[in-house]
Amino acid sequence: MRTSFQGRRFYFDPSTDIGWQLLVHGKFEHREFEVCRSFIDSQSTVIDIGANIGLHTVAFSKAASDGLVIAIEPSPRTFRWLLRNTEGLSNVVTLNVAVSSRCGISEFFVTSDDAYSGLKDTGRKALLRAIQVPCYTADHIVTPLLPRKVDLIKVDVEGLETEVVSGMRNIISRDRPVIFCEIYAGKASNPDPLCTIRSICNQRYRAYSFDGQNLRSFTTHDDNAYNYFFVPEEEVARYPMLTST
Repeated sequence: MRTSFQGRRFYFDPSTDIGWQLLVHGKFEHREFEVCRSFIDSQSTVIDIGANIGLHTVAFSKAASDGLVIAIEPSPRTFRWLLRNTEGLSNVVTLNVAVSSRCGISEFFVTSDDAYSGLKDTGRKALLRAIQVPCYTADHIVTPLLPRKVDLIKVDVEGLETEVVSGMRNIISRDRPVIFCEIYAGKASNPDPLCTIRSICNQRYRAYSFDGQNLRSFTTHDDNAYNYFFVPEEEVARYPMLTST
């Protein structure tokens, strides 16, 4: 099935959770992307880790029209959707690999809804099979491709957030990007959300949870507000929406 998204044809499977949102509402995480727009401009470089079928990738591509978006999606099946939805976007580079804390061949768990597939089986959707995929740290795969500064990194990796962040310490140290990260504890996803949050904040970041409308300074984790924005401490004063929280 297809819809119109960001002024272009966008293809999706309506039987998936994201597809259902597109079918019913015509959008997905629209407010989250509006927040992302506060941190990027037309020349920004964005990394989309766990790009899925490309909703955020396409939106980032339009916002960073003179910049670059690297979209990383390990599922071979979902990667085909991603390629179809980003076809013709000259500022998008797609990579069909997994990202974690080490390089090698990793087991990847394919579920009935690929938004829930990943390097661990969370049990949130029916497991179809396990396959082998190439896996890298973000530092190893992205840094050689990008002599330019990374402005924003999106992380949506079904419970492996701590491992992914561990594998991009060089990028964090070099570029100080804003990090937009899903952290969900429920049903075998992230076993320790506070560990993930601390691991980023310990690198001189401040954490803000997103309640569906606004950013709130982090106090405690709540699975009802599972999307986080991490902003370098030295950049917080630039954004009135943060200093007022």
